[in-house]
Amino acid sequence: MDKVDYGPWIDLAGDPPECGGDFPPERVATLLGMTLRALAVSLNWATPVAAGARVWPPIVDAATVDEYLSSGALWCDPLVAWFDLTQQPAPQSARRVPPGFGDSEPRTSAYWLSVMRRQGIRDRLSVSVRLGPRSHVAFVAATGDRDFTDDDLAVVRRLQPLLRTLYRQADVLGQSRTLAPMAGGSPLTRRKLAVLSLLAEGHPAAAIGRRLAISERTVQKHLEHLYRKLKAHDRLTAVLSAQQAGLLVNP
Repeated sequence: MDKVDYGPWIDLAGDPPECGGDFPPERVATLLGMTLRALAVSLNWATPVAAGARVWPPIVDAATVDEYLSSGALWCDPLVAWFDLTQQPAPQSARRVPPGFGDSEPRTSAYWLSVMRRQGIRDRLSVSVRLGPRSHVAFVAATGDRDFTDDDLAVVRRLQPLLRTLYRQADVLGQSRTLAPMAGGSPLTRRKLAVLSLLAEGHPAAAIGRRLAISERTVQKHLEHLYRKLKAHDRLTAVLSAQQAGLLVNP
């Protein structure tokens, strides 16, 4: 593929104000589509009790999406079955999935290939942002005139840590019980607010790193910045200062 422009991804990683505290799926999908020269990119999620998909641009008709999600054969999609059975988070394309994945059910990989062909889709490339047993959240790029290449896979492998971090950061902020409502207007980036929230909940640096899909060293850098901003020298005084500043809910 042509030389990749990582500039927009660097901007996204910088946590610009317009991203707010939410995971920006449409922006990520648009960037992935441009980077991979894809026909479309979707955000797909599936658990044993719920499944959904959003597509940018909406090239797949609503009836096909409903069929895909409600048929009961979702887990027979070879690309979904690959991640579910191997639990390997590395990006994968549909054309690279070995024969047999999804073939144990009435609707086989041949069925899903026919579904994709009806929509003019030749190949798909999935980048997981969350993966667990029978649980999967991923961005999926589709191409209509070519197979995804080794270079395409190499590019999304570089981007995957950023996507995982953005997704987990938004998840932490969305579930936080410690951040005050006014925290969204603070001068702290959303990533540092996520670290602050987990710090207030008592998580050590290693656990914060696992929750946000970043290294412990990166967590320590965020903590150093937080301590300077809050004029604190340890975890306790940082939390107390954040409470006094209205960033955290008082216990």
